[in-house]
Amino acid sequence: MSLQTQVHILISCSDARDLSQLHMDAIEEVKQKFLSNGIDVQFNSIRVPGCFVGDDVVMDIKRTIEISLRNKRNSSGIQYFIHIQSHGHLTDDSCKDYISHVYQMQIVDGSPLNCGMLNATPVG
Repeated sequence: MSLQTQVHILISCSDARDLSQLHMDAIEEVKQKFLSNGIDVQFNSIRVPGCFVGDDVVMDIKRTIEISLRNKRNSSGIQYFIHIQSHGHLTDDSCKDYISHVYQMQIVDGSPLNCGMLNATPVG
């Protein structure tokens, strides 16, 4: 059976505490569901202060893609997905859907839940 390969690269803030065992268990469960549909999901995480995508992060993404291409076996193709995850306290009138546009979100100034590494309001 030839599998389709999806490489997912999560860029997330290093001061967020989301990579718990529960998070990893959820990723593994989703990977198994995709595998039963013929899709091999490879998950990679890049932790970076403020989710800032600088030259070093771009090189990490490039290396991840190069490694996946070198290791390609029994695959009918590879798709790449890059997810950027930050954190902040959204105002009540913000769009809080799982996937939404930045312009539909407003950050509560000074909230302790905001990303502290790069000051979430100006970055957003």
